[in-house]
Amino acid sequence: MSTPELSVSGNTCKYFHDHLFIKFGFLGRKRQINVPKDIATLDEAMRLIEILSGRIIFTAEHPMVVLLEEGCHVVRSSWTSSWGNTSQHTLDITRSNITFVGSGINKTIIQGCLLFNSGRNGIIVKSCTVKAGGLSCEGNKTCVELLDVSIDHCGREGLDVGAGATITATSCEFSHNVRKDWL
Repeated sequence: MSTPELSVSGNTCKYFHDHLFIKFGFLGRKRQINVPKDIATLDEAMRLIEILSGRIIFTAEHPMVVLLEEGCHVVRSSWTSSWGNTSQHTLDITRSNITFVGSGINKTIIQGCLLFNSGRNGIIVKSCTVKAGGLSCEGNKTCVELLDVSIDHCGREGLDVGAGATITATSCEFSHNVRKDWL
């Protein structure tokens, strides 16, 4: 059975639930998913995290770690705001205490937008490049830490911070991000 099939089956059958936890080593201290080794895409990894969050408590001391191997990880999800606007290629990070770790700037590329809102905290993004979308952080108590990240050629702000969110950026590069409607 594939990982997505196991994750859905885990909701209905104790055998598959146990198999899923054994496959990823979640019964011990390991809380990591390797994209694409364990699961094919970043979008699927987020769906799996949503399922697992009903069974595992992610904390600052024991976050869920998403290892992004070298290569381009295209965001295929869309997100619809509360006022009805839909943003394509936007992945809504729906849980707190998640660490995204790439293989380095220009080695691991996230193509699309990562959205952190509604008070998400304990979020760390490190060692990667974000292109063609950027990062959007909104909402009171939303807290995101960027370490060794390049936000490049996003065609808009690259990094959008609003409504009480906090960003800490260390050893980061912001370049060639232009919001077209400001020209």
